[in-house]
Amino acid sequence: MRQKAVLSGVAICAVAVAAFSAHVATDPLRRSNTEVREWLLKKAPLGSSFEEVRALAIRDHWTITFEMPFNAPSPFQGECFIGYEVGHYGFGPMHVRSKWRFVDNKLTDVQVDRIGEGI
Repeated sequence: MRQKAVLSGVAICAVAVAAFSAHVATDPLRRSNTEVREWLLKKAPLGSSFEEVRALAIRDHWTITFEMPFNAPSPFQGECFIGYEVGHYGFGPMHVRSKWRFVDNKLTDVQVDRIGEGI
């Protein structure tokens, strides 16, 4: 009976480790900055409008980190930027942030960086 309980416990632990490993392996935020940028550009390709990117951010629950110029009228003519925290991971945690550049209301570039909160 005791052996069955030990085997059951080991099996449960193995399933938990496998599930956590699968989550880590498939989380796009844990990939390189280049791969995260590619993932973001699949969601909002270059040429997307400011409104389309803002709608994506709302749908995916991203947090605005900055906007320049602040609260610009839409559609905006000229150059503007908006930053989002697209998520975080780890126990630190590590925050994944993006900076979106628009010219004449069209997406022209996305940059990705990470900010950690300790170890």
